[in-house]
Amino acid sequence: MAEITYHPEVECIVAVPDGLFGTLVIGVPDEKGNKQFLRVPRGSLSQNNGKTYLPIGVVEVDYDRKRVLVELPHEADSGARRLWVPFRSFRPQEE
Repeated sequence: MAEITYHPEVECIVAVPDGLFGTLVIGVPDEKGNKQFLRVPRGSLSQNNGKTYLPIGVVEVDYDRKRVLVELPHEADSGARRLWVPFRSFRPQEE
């Protein structure tokens, strides 16, 4: 079986494209579909195949439940800095 590798980026949605001082408000869905909203600099996101991705830090990988505990680059409006996201939220590396 071929090994799949991923970029340390998770899919997100742009909720407010014209934020204050050149920022965007984005939503990052967790493993249950709840979104954590945070403000990020406009140039910090990447685009791939029509999707938007946020760079994150990987804290822990749970292979059994196919999820990853990630650390967000900025605190979310809820106060969260870390959340569990499913493997499918990560941007796969092209070969």
